[in-house]
Amino acid sequence: SLFIFYPKQRLALYFSMLNLSFGLRAACYDEFLLTTILPFTNAVIMHKIGYLTLASAIIFLSAFVHVLLNKKHPLILCAILSPAFLYTLIIIFTPIPIYSSLLLYMQIYVLLTALYDVALLTHGVIHRKKYALLFLLAILLFLLLAIWDILISHGIIKGVFVAQFGTLALLIPMSMIVLKRVKLTFET
Repeated sequence: SLFIFYPKQRLALYFSMLNLSFGLRAACYDEFLLTTILPFTNAVIMHKIGYLTLASAIIFLSAFVHVLLNKKHPLILCAILSPAFLYTLIIIFTPIPIYSSLLLYMQIYVLLTALYDVALLTHGVIHRKKYALLFLLAILLFLLLAIWDILISHGIIKGVFVAQFGTLALLIPMSMIVLKRVKLTFET
């Protein structure tokens, strides 16, 4: 809602949409939660929404990084994110076996895109961009824990899933950054 009243606060929009993505992902993969909220939810729709959250998360995370660092190259961002948009269309218009078979490739794409975001943030740290170091540390922790979960999900290692802690480590600094930016809006 901050974005509605302050349209220049795109960080708030991307932060909100990323939160929504993570929330929907948790609800879809915790079937009990979603079926309690929406008891007549179709399993195929839940599956599609769960997969859509992977694509949407990288879109909103990368958009957040670009706005945070004041990047003025929307065509580059669109080109980088075009596979996520394509995967979204594939999920919407194809059956489960087709888009599920592409999951590993999508996970690799998401990791590569996140590494691009890490490179942008590292450049921002070098050039002393405000909040770049804080967000770089948060995204690195998130990536480490996400990679751990990917390795577990593919049976490469055994362990417990911990990405939810990485999500928390990512969202707390993001919320701090958004709040500080909004505060500056009110002060001017």
